[in-house]
Amino acid sequence: MLHYLHVSLDFFIRIVIFIWLATASRSAYKEFKNEDIEPWIKTRYKLTAIVSLLVSLYNINPFFLPWNVSSGDPDNLLSFIIFGIMSFVALIISIGFLLAWITPNWYKRYLNRGYEPLEDKRYTEEEIIEIIKYLGDYLAEKTKLSAPATRGALKLAIKDEIGPFKPLNQLSYGDLKKIINNSLKKRLTDLNSQNIENIIKEILKQLIRGQSLIMMLNF
Repeated sequence: MLHYLHVSLDFFIRIVIFIWLATASRSAYKEFKNEDIEPWIKTRYKLTAIVSLLVSLYNINPFFLPWNVSSGDPDNLLSFIIFGIMSFVALIISIGFLLAWITPNWYKRYLNRGYEPLEDKRYTEEEIIEIIKYLGDYLAEKTKLSAPATRGALKLAIKDEIGPFKPLNQLSYGDLKKIINNSLKKRLTDLNSQNIENIIKEILKQLIRGQSLIMMLNF
């Protein structure tokens, strides 16, 4: 009796925790699925919801076994079969959470293949400021310049490209791409920075990443 009470409590706690995680992940996915953000972020929430459901049911096998039979007992065919099935499910859960939480770069690249934000996607002034901060910090790491200097270079590059009178809230993703490829590239060249072409390519990738983060913060 105590054995099955312990098993029931353990099962109930697991159900509560992981059903909540599955529900929260599904709700987040529904918020993001129609938004212009990187596909790997949407997949992360969808995968977390599915795997969490599997985890919530993972501890059900003790209900099918007598209390005095251990899981995977080779002398008990039912126990051995259930152990094999649950081991396979555990492998799926492990791989699922690995891809959802750690998300290796090769997996991100695979999910993001062919993705690019809409050229006419416009940002608010606050979002532009956050993107400048995000890209400036990344650029500082790559060029060994200070973060204030790289953020300043980005702000000046924006003025070089669009002039001093166009409001920041009229900038689009396409505008930012053009600024990075033209004015920012020229300013980095003037600073005698090394590997300019590679840095520009990486900054453009970070622009995609940054706009996804900004979009998520808005929810």
